[in-house]
Amino acid sequence: MDNFLFADSELLGKRLLVASDQPLPEGLIPAVSTGLIMQQISGCDWLRWEALIEQHQPDMFLCLVDAAFLSTAAGVNNLVLSRGRFDFSVMHRMLYSSDTTQIQKAILALTQTYLDEFRRRIIGTVYQITHDGVTITDQNNRILWVNDGFTHITGYSRQEVLGKNPSLLQSGRQPRSFYKALWETLLQQGYWEGEVWNRKKTGEFYSEWLRIHLVKDEQQGTHHHVAVFSDLTQVKVGEERMFHLAHHDALTDLPNRTLLMDRLRQALQFAERNAGGLAILYVDLDRFKPINDQEGHFTGDSVLIQVADRIQKCIRKTDTLARVGGDEFVLAMTELSSAQDVVRVANTIIASVKEPVIVEGKKLQVGCSIGISLYPEDGNDIQTLIEHADAAMYCAKEKGGGCYHLASTKTDC
Repeated sequence: MDNFLFADSELLGKRLLVASDQPLPEGLIPAVSTGLIMQQISGCDWLRWEALIEQHQPDMFLCLVDAAFLSTAAGVNNLVLSRGRFDFSVMHRMLYSSDTTQIQKAILALTQTYLDEFRRRIIGTVYQITHDGVTITDQNNRILWVNDGFTHITGYSRQEVLGKNPSLLQSGRQPRSFYKALWETLLQQGYWEGEVWNRKKTGEFYSEWLRIHLVKDEQQGTHHHVAVFSDLTQVKVGEERMFHLAHHDALTDLPNRTLLMDRLRQALQFAERNAGGLAILYVDLDRFKPINDQEGHFTGDSVLIQVADRIQKCIRKTDTLARVGGDEFVLAMTELSSAQDVVRVANTIIASVKEPVIVEGKKLQVGCSIGISLYPEDGNDIQTLIEHADAAMYCAKEKGGGCYHLASTKTDC
């Protein structure tokens, strides 16, 4: 400072001119030209050169300058060419001295400030453009900042949540013990991650994957909480869709054999515990093959869809109807008071299916044959009950179709 005779207030926010274009006194080492400096910047992070610095008084001072450069590849160039001079922006107090150690320290401090600011801007930009929601709270868990992802997912604007507790999003699906365990883990380990059900401003529930970090101060006290969450709604929809496709018939959207077996196991367990009834009806269409062969698969598919819809209208919501083959269906009925309940449903299905099916204005006639097995009379396990119902269905076919047949483990058709 003594060499330049400038006060701090005169330097703060100003630009330090290095590589002056003033003529040099004879005998002094010439200053490095700005063109040479520009060439060297691209190849290194440090550059040392001798430069004339103008003092407060109208004479010059020769100074050895060590300067650090922020990478232009990172999008920041703190050294800019202006009217043939190289200007270095002074953002903080700069130490001017002929002592190169002080100059180097000052340049390094200034460089670190620029780097810190650059990192903050990059991180802030990432938080702002990410589709995930980001929430920053203070040590009292009051919201200080949220990004656009937060407002998009939750429906709340920044103004509506600033100063509030994130608990305003709670759905009520998790008990207090869940949040107690969450906070215990967060305080002990400084991090928590898991699935949480929250509520949007509209009242709609949504699932999110939440990650929370503690940010501590120099004394290791909690200073901030940073939470980042991803909306799992589309993931859940995708998972449910995949499950549905894996367990339902693609044509009729009825349960397939896999889902049928699972429900039959549950129904059998319920019947065993409650001494209740269980019936399996094996339904096979009559005269379907000629229609499918002669009219084509499009017509055949239309017939199957209409028949499936008709059968569903004949049964209860607690019953399960599944498509297990080309023109074969299996119906599982539970909580039966007597075998007559099953027979009544079988007759209703037969009457409904034999009604004409209309496809593209053409009337088509099909029917169905039904085999019936009952638990525990016709078997104590699922496989046996299905086999007996299938055999009984063929008995109904042999009778000419359009009827039902009760299975028996002792007598044939």
